Amino acid sequence: MDSYKIKYKLYIKPLNTHFGKPINECACGECPGLIVREDSFIINCDEKYYCRVIKKVIKVFDAETASDCFQAWFTEGEGDEKEKGAVISLIPKKQKEFYKSDFLNIEENEFQGGFEDLELEINDVEQMSKR
Repeated sequence: MDSYKIKYKLYIKPLNTHFGKPINECACGECPGLIVREDSFIINCDEKYYCRVIKKVIKVFDAETASDCFQAWFTEGEGDEKEKGAVISLIPKKQKEFYKSDFLNIEENEFQGGFEDLELEINDVEQMSKR
């Protein structure tokens, strides 16, 4: 079964503080602008994600659907609490639990006050064959 390595960047704008210091006083070298974090995540062939545009569960079968799956997991997670129970029940478990996974290693105290903006950029999707 094939897997896909999603290489991505997150652009994070801290709300007020970074590592407990006001962003205008932070000496990390990136504040007060966007903080960039790069990482990768593995999506397996046959993983599923719920697409709200077409209102269906889609199965990963190539690099494009792997990228779409990661974006759906990242942007939608377990979904909007206001959605009807029938839709919520369609969302796959891995999508619901995405933010509980270690998709990005961020120190616990780095964004204590939350963040103002968060943008995702997928840079590459690499097919990895398992033999």
